Amino acid sequence: MTHVSWTAEADWLDPLPVAQRDGILVGAVRTLSDARLAELRALYRLLDPALPELRRESAETMLGAAGVTLLAAVDAASARLAGVATLVAAPTLARVRAWAEDLVVHADFRGRGVGAALMDACAAAAAAAGAEEMNGTVHPRREAAVALYRRTGWEFSESLPVRRRL
Repeated sequence: MTHVSWTAEADWLDPLPVAQRDGILVGAVRTLSDARLAELRALYRLLDPALPELRRESAETMLGAAGVTLLAAVDAASARLAGVATLVAAPTLARVRAWAEDLVVHADFRGRGVGAALMDACAAAAAAAGAEEMNGTVHPRREAAVALYRRTGWEFSESLPVRRRL
């Protein structure tokens, strides 16, 4: 994995007020250098190896999209990307809806509260956008992820998730 200097690209991440935890800084990603994009690609392969490789064009489109925030957790000591999550917040006629998506933490940083810090940052950003609740999904076989969601205050909905492929 490529290591990048924390100070050489200090403006790539907008630190959040809830961000500092056990040597991990969490913030909203502003821009991705080639090295950071490579780290992000590696994380997404951990999330789901069947996903197509992330392309720069799609990453830049997502970073510029209204209501979409890519949150990154960075290890302060090594400047390595420890994990990411995506928050999508959008107004509907009745309320602001928020979804936390694609939470993934690098194996080297698991057990240090990175996932919880990312979910806390998602919750803070969702509240700042006007949402009163945040939704997400987790595969029931991902036991560690299910435990993380339970520990961080998530409720498991009785609603049945549905999907329509386009």
